[in-house]
Order: sequence, then structure tokens, then C-alpha cells
Amino acid sequence: MKRILALLLSICLMTSFAFPALAAPGQTSGAATTLRLESTTGTVQMKNAAGVTLQNTKGARLYNGYTLSTQKSSYAYVSLDQTKAIKLDASTGTSVFQSGKMLELKVLSGQIFFNVTAPLQANESLTIRTSTMVTGVRGTCGWVEMVDRHTTRIALLEGKLDVTSKDPLTNLQRTTTIVGGQIATIVYHGDEQEQIAGTVSEDVTIQDMIE
Repeated sequence: MKRILALLLSICLMTSFAFPALAAPGQTSGAATTLRLESTTGTVQMKNAAGVTLQNTKGARLYNGYTLSTQKSSYAYVSLDQTKAIKLDASTGTSVFQSGKMLELKVLSGQIFFNVTAPLQANESLTIRTSTMVTGVRGTCGWVEMVDRHTTRIALLEGKLDVTSKDPLTNLQRTTTIVGGQIATIVYHGDEQEQIAGTVSEDVTIQDMIE
């Protein structure tokens, strides 16, 4: 677990220095509503809301309905403004949903690293969603992994996050808080047939990265 913590810290530091646009807290430029593809490594595909594949150019904006995916040994770095950075790991797929200053990233596969070095404004939101959970990132560093369609793992280096899971059958929600140094795993048991039959069960476990 110590190795996981060290890796997470190194990723957060890497995303801090990956983008020339990122600056020290207190300095401002750009807007949190501007989502840009800063750099890529390997094979990265970007599509618009109509499903048309677009060219990956440095600084290209990502709009509502866009999808971004990486292949094996490929990575993508995305920025919102000077204090918000996201890295897509290899074999990762995400989709973007945006309404004004409300931004949501849905992890379809793989994992993303996030580094938000300054708290969001009251009228801003950055939500990360998977098939089993949703969390609002305000100012912290960590990662979200879509292990499979039933399982999500989320780790936090510092601060705290409220992680909300929802039963796909009953829509009942459950919120769990994790703090820096903890990993939460959200698991739904049962396939679609079992869900229809009403036998879905949910586990939320929290584990410290250093034990």
C-alpha cells in the first residue's frame, strides 16, 4: 500500500508540472469552463457529440458530448484552468458533459488521475462519475478506476471526498466519505437478470493506503 501512495503522489506531482498553463494558486487565467487537451502520448482518439473523430491538436477544446479514449501504452493530459489537471491512463475511455460551469467526466473504462490544487468556486462543479458511483471534486488529488462494470475504486491523497453510490434497481443512494490516504471500493453484485429480479447487493469498503 505504501507503493500505491508513492505512485499516487508522483502522478499528482507530474500533473502539476505537465501543463505550461498551470500556475501557482492565486494566479488566474482562462476559465474553469474551458476543457482543453494539452498533450498526448501514443494513440489517443477524440470524438465530438456526433461521433466524428477529430484531430488531436494541442490546446483543442473538449465540448459537451465529446469522448476521449487512450489505447495501450497511451496517455492524455487535459486541463480545465491553471489549477485543475486530469490525466487519462492507458486503455481509458471518458465522456464529457457540461452545462455552464458545471462539468462532469464519466469514466467508461480504465482510470483517470485528477489534481485540483485550488478549491472550486461556489458556482463551479467538477463531477466524476462511473457506473457505480459519483463524486464531486473540490480541491484535492487522487484517482478513479473503473475496474469493471460492477466495480469502481477511488483513492485520495489529501483532503476528503464524499462518494455517492446508487442502487441501479431501487435508485437508493448511499454516501461514504473518504479522507487522504484512503481507498474506497464500490461493488454491485449481480448481472442484469439478477437486477431485474431485485437481488442487487452493494458493498462499499474503505481501506487505508498505509497500514
